[in-house]
Amino acid sequence: MRVCCRSEGVATSSDTRSAEPSPVRSGAGARRVTGGGTGTVLTVGSRGMLHTRALKVEDLRDPTDNRPLFGPYTQSKFAVATVMGGLAREHADRDIVFRVCCPGPTKTRGTTGEGMPWFLRPVRASAFKPAAKAAAKLVDALDPRFGRETGLYIQDRKVRPLPPQAVDPAVQRHLLEMCRELTGV
Repeated sequence: MRVCCRSEGVATSSDTRSAEPSPVRSGAGARRVTGGGTGTVLTVGSRGMLHTRALKVEDLRDPTDNRPLFGPYTQSKFAVATVMGGLAREHADRDIVFRVCCPGPTKTRGTTGEGMPWFLRPVRASAFKPAAKAAAKLVDALDPRFGRETGLYIQDRKVRPLPPQAVDPAVQRHLLEMCRELTGV
């Protein structure tokens, strides 16, 4: 099993049979998926995107709604889920699985600081779970019970539907084009 981690802005990928992690390329150093091979790409989602009325694709470059948690954060999570669906569709003929998993409210620097919306601050100690619990849910999203089905959104260890805009092929293509333009990949 290959496990990927992001810590202090550095992503690594390691095969659990090997002791040495290898860098995962992102941004300018990334490369387009080519050739054969198998694998699973798992990204972290958020319930917040399910409460977002619509994905404002053009606002992703320069957000205008800067409300904590409900502005750029939920829009970016919505966009990630949409891109993952687009990648699943684009690479359907390969044995590459793309999934989004929502591990639930998790204690992070963002949830313990002043960036947290005022109305959530009184409950954050009880509502936001330790990172280890979130990590366990991420690992569960790789469970064989989900098979090799790609494009899934997993929340509370169950497959959940994505908002209609996130599964719209035209929106997926538009976001993938934007990503490729911005990253050069």
